[in-house]
Parts: sequence; C-alpha cells; structure tokens
Amino acid sequence: MRVPSSCYKFLIPFVLLAMASCGSKDSQDNYSIDTFNLEDGQSYDSAVENMVLDYRTPEGVGTLLTLGANSSSVSACTWFLVDKNLAMTNSHCISDTLKDDSSLDCGNILQGKIANRIGDGKLVKCKKVLKYSDIAGKVSENNDYALIELDQSFDNINPFSVSRAGMDEDDLISIHTMNHSSNSSGIYSRYLKHSCVIKSSDVLGKITSKSSSPIIGFRSKGNYAQRCNSVKGNSGSAVVDRQGKVVGILHGALSKGTRTYSSSVRNQMTTDVGIITNLRCVKFSHSALDSSYPIDCSRELAINAQSSIDGFEESIMSGLNEVIEKNLKNQPQIFEYKLEDNEIGDSTFLSFIPKCIHPLEKWTATQLNQISDEGNFLRDNQTLSVDIQTLELDYSFNIDYYGNYSAEYDVEVSYSRGYKLEHLEKLDELGSLMMTISHPSIAPMELPMYTCKD
Repeated sequence: MRVPSSCYKFLIPFVLLAMASCGSKDSQDNYSIDTFNLEDGQSYDSAVENMVLDYRTPEGVGTLLTLGANSSSVSACTWFLVDKNLAMTNSHCISDTLKDDSSLDCGNILQGKIANRIGDGKLVKCKKVLKYSDIAGKVSENNDYALIELDQSFDNINPFSVSRAGMDEDDLISIHTMNHSSNSSGIYSRYLKHSCVIKSSDVLGKITSKSSSPIIGFRSKGNYAQRCNSVKGNSGSAVVDRQGKVVGILHGALSKGTRTYSSSVRNQMTTDVGIITNLRCVKFSHSALDSSYPIDCSRELAINAQSSIDGFEESIMSGLNEVIEKNLKNQPQIFEYKLEDNEIGDSTFLSFIPKCIHPLEKWTATQLNQISDEGNFLRDNQTLSVDIQTLELDYSFNIDYYGNYSAEYDVEVSYSRGYKLEHLEKLDELGSLMMTISHPSIAPMELPMYTCKD
C-alpha cells in the first residue's frame, strides 16, 4: 500500500519544518565538523603555525582552521586555490560569528595552510570573505560554498581551474581531501585522493545528475574497497573532472544505514553516498570565476530549483511508506483502509479508517473463527470485535557527527479504536452491515460498512 497523495499534504510540510530546524544558531554546530581544543596557553595563531600538511598534499590544496566562538577550539575543513589569492571551501566552514558581523577582521578567525609546493604548507589568512551561500535550513537542497580572498598570493603555482560543464550520471571524478588528527605536537592533515563516480538517480529520488542540479551524489567506482564518502574535515574538498578542473565541492554524505531510504534503495547501495555542491550555475560575483558562467543557467536553475528538495522528500516518503505498510499488516485484514491525518502539537497522527469490508467468502479460516454468535432463540446475531490502531508520527532531520544526512521518523501506536461488527450473516445478502464504534473515549455510534467490490 502506497501513501496516497492526499496524505502528502500533511507529511511534506512537516518534513520541511523539520529540515528548517537544522538552521540553528551556528551552522557549524549542525555539521559537527572536525574540532580540536586548544591546549592551555596555546594561541590560535600558534595552532595554525604548528599545523603540518601531509608531504603528499598537491599544490593548491590545504587545511582551513576556523577559530571557535569561545576562542578555545578550532574546527578543520579542506580548502583549495581557484586563483592566485582566492580559496574556496564550504559555507558551513565559515563561522557564523563572521556571517553575523562583517566588520570583524576575518584574518583573526580564518587561517590555514595551502601547499605551495607538494607537501610544503604556506600559512595564509583570510583578507575578506567575498561570498558564501546561505545554508541555514537548506542543507539538503542548496549549494554550500564560500569564496575567500587571501592575504597573500601564490605566484609560483597554478591554482585549480573552475569548470562550468556540470556533472552527468556515471561521470568519473576525483576528490582531493584532507583528513585531520591531533597530538601533543599539533594538528596533522593527511592527504587522500578518492576516485569516484557520479551516482544520483538511484539513491536520491527525483534528484538527478542533470548538470545544473544544486547537489549531486557520488559513490565508489566499481568494486573499489576505497570508501568514496565524506568524513569529518573533508568538507570543502575540491571535486575535479578527468581534466583536473573543479566541477564541485564536497559538502556532505548520505549514509547507507540511514532510514531515509527504502529497503530496495538501501540494497542497491554498496557504500555510503557523498554529496557535492555543483558549481555549474553558481555565480561568485568575481570576474576571474564568472567569465565562463553558462548563458542558459537562468532557465536551468528555474527548472531545477525544487528538484533537490522534491527528491529528498520522495526518499523520505519511500522509507515512510515501508513503515506504514508494515503497520497496515497489523490491522485486521478483513477491511480495506483509507488514511486520515490530524496534527496535534508537533506530532502527526495517522489513522487507519475502514473503507469497506471483504465478503465473508474471502475471509480466512482464522478470521471466520473469530466470529461469535450472540443473541437468543428469537434473534441470532453474528458479531466480530476488532481493534484498529492510530499511529503517532514524529520526524527529525539531522546531520550526524560525520556530516551524514539522515531523516529519522519515529512511529508509535498512539491508541487503538474498538469496532463491533454485527449481523455478519447478512453481509453477502445485503451488501452492507452496521459497524458500532466502541472506543471508550467516543460515544457509541453506528456506521454503515459496505462490501468491497473487486
């Protein structure tokens, strides 16, 4: 049994409300990105200076350390050069302290190292945050990017080129990631390059890999043992095509184990699925990056503006359908049902309402044996008492410790409503019978119950 379209009217707004709750006071709190406490007496500047990049880190790739709001910790993301003095990362790697007060000196909050030569990290600071995407409450549907002007230029290396070609299903990509750890000597960033393939349509519902889709999914190429997904600190990693040009930015993941998916989809997934911010139709308001902006993006964005959120909702609904179908099997199978909803507070209550009753000749022997004979020598009365449940549905949308998207829903039996069916022997003869609702909280009332027609 699929959830009928009439039920979506209450489910979708509720899911959207849950998603919006992700935009809390600090976007970094939502993502739980890699965070390290500063040692007693250690300054932010010294933490950045003592940070070591892996000797294999390619030119133009590095680690961004963002000072926490309490000045006692730093969070680590990946960033990369897209011009001599421009670096790109995720919007959620930019502290909300800066977003809330543009007058602050971003160099005191955003610092890091970028490889000037392979493995040789050059310390740089933010001069100005030129642009960042608004991600509050939109983590599943919106691009997640930030463009930072640096206080120094890299004149001896070639930065990454940004491509506006977009990505299509089965395209091969590579991702330059930094994985971070800390010991008494300081923070160490290990470089890993992942070889992946674009795979969106089979795991993200209506979210397709059309070149202008706001977000795109990817996973491991073939049967590689290497896991092609996102872990803490990978946020902001450059996603490049076969020509080595940046086509996107890594910003999250969809975990294979999440209940967001239906079982059929989960069975198809051989690994977790990463999520990419697609740069095809992102305007940076910077001449060096916008010169190749596609002329048809306005039309494409209009077409795809809702595709991501629609797809995520469809994925949620697919998993929710399984839960409802499972609970439907717990209801008396002598009826066909319709679903009715009612919102009370933060919860949605879904009731299984008998729509019609199957003819007696289609009842199983077990069901027939449940019929009892009531009455006396003047009046026979075959009756059946059944209980039908009402479910309470609660939703939450989260990004976990590793940045994995998940939509969780808790389904519990709120209460059972008792029904007493009388004069069952007349069901076939008249095509209908009277059904008395006998739930204690409801005054007894009779309802007509008609025979289901094939």
